[in-house]
Amino acid sequence: MHKHYLQEVPDLSALNTMELSVINEVIDELGDLSAKEVSEYSHGDMPWIIAEDNEDLDYEYVFYRDPEYSVREYDD
Repeated sequence: MHKHYLQEVPDLSALNTMELSVINEVIDELGDLSAKEVSEYSHGDMPWIIAEDNEDLDYEYVFYRDPEYSVREYDD
């Protein structure tokens, strides 16, 4: 697998602690996947499935996500 690395340190000053936490969680979850695997994963998410071709994703679609794609923890 070919990995890409940043050539310079990004300026993260515009991000708050919660935003940085979300970014780190996504990296932890998906960081070992290839670009193709990330693409396949994201195309299984309900907002992508519901959207028509060339349509912007509607934020309301996140309420129709399967638990695999949701950041909310569901009680059994």
